Amino acid sequence: MTQLKTCRRCGIEKPLSEFHKRKPSKDGYAIYCKLCNNTLNRKSYRNHWQTRRNNNDSYHYKRIAVLRASIDRLKLSLGCVFCGYNKHAVVLDFHHLHVDTKVDTIAALINKKAMESRLVAEINKCVVVCSNCHRLIHNNIISAENVSPCLVSSLGLD
Repeated sequence: MTQLKTCRRCGIEKPLSEFHKRKPSKDGYAIYCKLCNNTLNRKSYRNHWQTRRNNNDSYHYKRIAVLRASIDRLKLSLGCVFCGYNKHAVVLDFHHLHVDTKVDTIAALINKKAMESRLVAEINKCVVVCSNCHRLIHNNIISAENVSPCLVSSLGLD
């Protein structure tokens, strides 16, 4: 025989299969049937979606800002491997030594909110160069073949 339970919202007696399982309750099932529960969830989402969206967006924008600041500190501490420039982070770029091992650009990984370990792995395939030296590398005027890559263990986000 099928056990029945009455939904507290609609007042209809339904089989237990029509209720979500809920360990903390006495009988192990939710007080609202699945249909009423879904209706309440949709109503709550309609009423609060903008607040949830704003909270998520503000968290992600803060995370991106923290990642960028950490990367900028790293670039300034390393400086250009060719000329030594280290006054402004916006002038410093990451140059991948081997294009075939490149997964993505550092900027793209930051915008994708990549994990710190993934960023560190990608940075360790690069060297820091100023914009001028970077242009010279890509125009084969100077060579980055004998340059050692960055060896970073952490971005210091903790």
